[in-house]
Amino acid sequence: MKTQTRRRWLCLLLAVALVAAACGSSEQTVDDHLHDEGDDQAEDDDHSHDEGEATDGLAESDDHEHDEEGAEFDHHGQPIHDELFYEQVVEDGVSVEFTIQSFLGVGGRGADLAPEVVEGTNSSVIFNITDEAGRPMDDVRPLAWLDYDFAAPGTSCEAQVAGYLSGALTERPLMDFNGYFLLALNENPSISVIDPTVDVGGYTQLFTAIPLNGRGEDWVMTGDESRLVVSVPSTGQLAVIDLAGFVVLRHLDVGVSPVRVALAPDERTVWVGNDTEGDDSGVSVIDPYDLETIGHVATGPGHHELAFSTDGRFAFVTNGDDSTLSVIETADLSEVETINVGEAPAAVAVSTANGNVYVASAGDGKIVVVDGQSHRVIGRLDADPGIASLGFAPGGRWGFASNPEAEKIYIFDATTGAMVYEVPVAAGPDQISFNETTVYVRSRNAAEVTAIALGDLGGAEALEVETIPVGQQAPATTSVSASAAALVTAAAAEAVFLANPAEDMVYLLPVGAQGPSGSFQGHGLFPRAVQLVDRSLRQTAPGVFTGKLRIPAASSFQVAFLLDSPRVVHCFEFSANPDPATTGAGTAAPPDLEVLTENLEVPARQPLSLRVRLTDPASGEPLVDVPDLQIVATATGGNWSDRFITTQVGDGVYEITLTLPSAGFYRLFSAAASLGATVETLPTILIEAT
Repeated sequence: MKTQTRRRWLCLLLAVALVAAACGSSEQTVDDHLHDEGDDQAEDDDHSHDEGEATDGLAESDDHEHDEEGAEFDHHGQPIHDELFYEQVVEDGVSVEFTIQSFLGVGGRGADLAPEVVEGTNSSVIFNITDEAGRPMDDVRPLAWLDYDFAAPGTSCEAQVAGYLSGALTERPLMDFNGYFLLALNENPSISVIDPTVDVGGYTQLFTAIPLNGRGEDWVMTGDESRLVVSVPSTGQLAVIDLAGFVVLRHLDVGVSPVRVALAPDERTVWVGNDTEGDDSGVSVIDPYDLETIGHVATGPGHHELAFSTDGRFAFVTNGDDSTLSVIETADLSEVETINVGEAPAAVAVSTANGNVYVASAGDGKIVVVDGQSHRVIGRLDADPGIASLGFAPGGRWGFASNPEAEKIYIFDATTGAMVYEVPVAAGPDQISFNETTVYVRSRNAAEVTAIALGDLGGAEALEVETIPVGQQAPATTSVSASAAALVTAAAAEAVFLANPAEDMVYLLPVGAQGPSGSFQGHGLFPRAVQLVDRSLRQTAPGVFTGKLRIPAASSFQVAFLLDSPRVVHCFEFSANPDPATTGAGTAAPPDLEVLTENLEVPARQPLSLRVRLTDPASGEPLVDVPDLQIVATATGGNWSDRFITTQVGDGVYEITLTLPSAGFYRLFSAAASLGATVETLPTILIEAT
């Protein structure tokens, strides 16, 4: 491997576990981060090192006074600042203004802007694209990449962009604002991370695999797409995963048999149903950012499905074994009402059109309507026993319930309270997914998906359905399944994804297509559920394109920008300062970890002795007798992983011996709980097996 390529990889992987892909409304974690010396001042120098006319600065608008007498403050007591304008480039009659914004408040949850870019803050990169007349260009598709500013002198921005466009693993940036990752929840205790844009050796598009400590059952992503929470019933825990580095941050204890998980409307807490009996049955609540278990509310026994009121004040929890619905005040985790609903409630959903709660029961085939404010039963819709799922199309007017036993889809109007359609759908329709125009229904007993146009609802007496073949084997031909959805629609990909463990495959079905356009191999892991992490730029106003991120470290960064036609290529620069809340606040800095093994290119299937040194960052003295320094090795573009406990072989020197199973790249993550060092604060090591 070339020296510069290795340096690029090591710089990338040093902070890959720190970056959050889209963090516009998340809470900030409490993890400490390394601070790079010399990077504690924001740069506002000239950055126009590429072709084209460029101007820069930290220009603030005149809407607010920032002196001591006239400053305005947000509700956290922080001063309010206007957006920071960094640089403008003009090429071929196209103007691109680059802005980087960081947000104040706890985790940047407000709309108030910080006066400077600070590590760990939720931020946005913004490109305002206009033509030579100043008109917004909203019909263009810009591309952008974030990386550390480590390019060698003389390296052109064109060359760097060409490397990113190549799709090579050795040219991957710190963050790609142009696509998505596909996640697959496997029967094997792991999650596959698939990058559709990269093909490794013509064999796999598997970017990495995230090992779990047990078989995952359900999952939910935070609204900023920075955290993934996975229930692991066998261990009584929730795995909280960082979606920047695709690593497990912590396993949180949440009681007996956690199954269903749901994100509260405030996007600050995740709720999980404990499917058991007695006081252990009910719901547990965690904070996925502070990595803490908040509390537990005992409800009725059995399986629990979860929904929330539109204002987030109440949680609605079904109790499968006593046919009740528990109403819980989310502020203090108190149960305020228990409502008798139909026999064996199997699903619950809230209509955004009227705020009412709908509970579908498998036992008696009733859909019970509960007033969202008074919590009283106000109606019942008749269906058939065997209902499996319930959901609302965008807008909250049209509700859909699936019944695989009766082979029907029930469609009701929440605004009138009437059951409008009973649509025959063969082969056991169960899971339902929506986009803005279509509802898709999976059949468990056939390799097919049914599509119903939402625009036909209310206008036709009988609905036409379209049956789309997907794959060869019916999902029900295997017993492998999960509570999480195997069928999802994805606006970022303009497609529908279907996990079929019977075929060890994930299929991609473009919206409007008559069949799948591609598939992703499971490689013996048997994917049971899928979802996407969207990292693409989004047009937030005419000609304005925004990408969200969490600043990984106090350092200098570069944002490479490409507009293909008219062609504009430019590398914008900015710097992030250390976080004053942690700098000098008495928080122990993480240790320095130095790799002593010189040759990180090794033959596959031959033992490698890897040595690292731990030193105190303040004194420079070696850290000896660290009992719990662990190293986890994972294959990039494969599904192999292994965990090692190091052995001390000298003052502050620790060693593991590992054998890499095949040629390729491997990432090594380190952690030592006794030192407060996590995978987020210790550098990642890259090894190439030849």
